[in-house]
Amino acid sequence: MSEFKSTWISLTDALSHASNIIGEEEAWPQVKQAIIDKVLSARGVCDGVLGELNGNWLSILSWDDPENDTLWFNDKRFRLTPNAPSRIERMEVDGNKVRELWEASPSQMQVNMDIPEVDDKGVRPKSKIEIEENFNLWAKEEKQKLGRPINRDEAEKWAMDKGISRDRGRDLYKMLPPNLRRKRGKPPKT
Repeated sequence: MSEFKSTWISLTDALSHASNIIGEEEAWPQVKQAIIDKVLSARGVCDGVLGELNGNWLSILSWDDPENDTLWFNDKRFRLTPNAPSRIERMEVDGNKVRELWEASPSQMQVNMDIPEVDDKGVRPKSKIEIEENFNLWAKEEKQKLGRPINRDEAEKWAMDKGISRDRGRDLYKMLPPNLRRKRGKPPKT
């Protein structure tokens, strides 16, 4: 009796395979387009429920970067049918189709998942969730220390100090609860 082996592979493995064939710069745009065109099937845990990825949802990504097999969607501003979840985790794609689209031997598909990815300093990069949690914690501490909510410039400076883009700092600032954000307008007189 043979053992069942799923043909689904993680999005990270698919991107690794595609980047070995076409280069790292082209891997995500091509894999994304294959999903949009319904050439490559994709699935994941959509807000806690396993489901298929609708290719149209890729047009409303919050960040055009699939980090740790997770995609985030800007579901508040745009409404699609069916509705997009806020995020899809543990993304998987059809491994057989990946091999077919980006031809290579099956041995090139092997990725050692036991070794965590590290940056050039030997530190594991933080996920978007960890960055958001750290940012929210910092914003709360700054509010207590300064006696007022933080402003956008302070958020951008925090992000740049952490090696995160200024635009991402703005995005983090926009996602803060209102009580941690300074209202627009002239600063209060002291």
